[in-house]
Amino acid sequence: MKNANGTGCIHKLSGNRRKPYAVILTTGTEYDEKSDSYKQKRKYLGYYASQQEARKALALYMDNPYDITKHDITVNDIWSLVKTKLEPKISASRMDCYNSAYHYLESIKNYKIRELRADDLQAVMDKCDKKSSTKQNIKFVMSKIYEHAMMNDYISKDYSQYVYFDIDPTSIKRIVYTAAEVEYLWRNSSRWECALLLVLLYSGMRINEFLSNKSDNIDIDKQIIVIPEGIAKNKSSIRTIPMHDKIVPLLKEFKDRGSEWIAVKPTGSRIIYKNFMSREKKLLDEELGVTHTPHDTRHSFITQARQCGLDNLIIQRLVGHTPDTITQGRYTHIEMDELRYQLNYVDYE
Repeated sequence: MKNANGTGCIHKLSGNRRKPYAVILTTGTEYDEKSDSYKQKRKYLGYYASQQEARKALALYMDNPYDITKHDITVNDIWSLVKTKLEPKISASRMDCYNSAYHYLESIKNYKIRELRADDLQAVMDKCDKKSSTKQNIKFVMSKIYEHAMMNDYISKDYSQYVYFDIDPTSIKRIVYTAAEVEYLWRNSSRWECALLLVLLYSGMRINEFLSNKSDNIDIDKQIIVIPEGIAKNKSSIRTIPMHDKIVPLLKEFKDRGSEWIAVKPTGSRIIYKNFMSREKKLLDEELGVTHTPHDTRHSFITQARQCGLDNLIIQRLVGHTPDTITQGRYTHIEMDELRYQLNYVDYE
């Protein structure tokens, strides 16, 4: 089937083929010495099961041409490029989550990106029997792969946007720390695991914002903690917060251990989340007679801050939540001295 010059053509191949319709494109001309003339250079765009599908593929290409010299690039090729760009911008733990999510794309990783369709991506998602948090990571990986492919004109349509999954109902029940539990931690604050929880309880930091932070981001003299882009969960979480007076000695003790990382044991070894949760945290929960999640410290801080009368905007700035309104976020500026003054009202007694 011949189309107008320069618009490609559709040719039905002989034999019993699953995809008999080929779309052929003219990519230029080349000199032929035998005939002493220039001939057209042609390349196959792809093979399709029906004439209608072939026409659609050709129309999409003509509407937004891409570099067909790279049209064989695979999902795995693109992910290799994408992850090298992601790694410097996010925390190591977050990158581990995305690498784990990519493993669920094993069945399609060698597919050419131009040959994938929404059904192929949805099949990957449907086969995943994990919770919606994992599925969210899978979709993120898909979207980054398609974003790169679109930016480099490998394809003209983002099929990842059509992938869906059900959100799991919230099943985690947050348990705030009681005054008695906090008092127990203070009595045992010489133990690094108790000191760690107290830092979180009086700062509102996420546990990763402390464990993955470096000593250079904590200034004992100025009594401030910087949560940089590399470990912040999102843009709103990039912030500088004051230290509560009660935990300044604890933070000084952590920093005085002289490590590159702030969260280190008295032996100088770095505190690893997985080990902390399976050993020290587990034993401490047994001592307290209750099982807390790491996020319970953050939930407890926010709850206690509200009970102590802190303004909602102050709390949002301290914990790194997005302000409720544009006016609050863009035009309201709070000095560090004011944040520190308000923070010191937080108490668990």
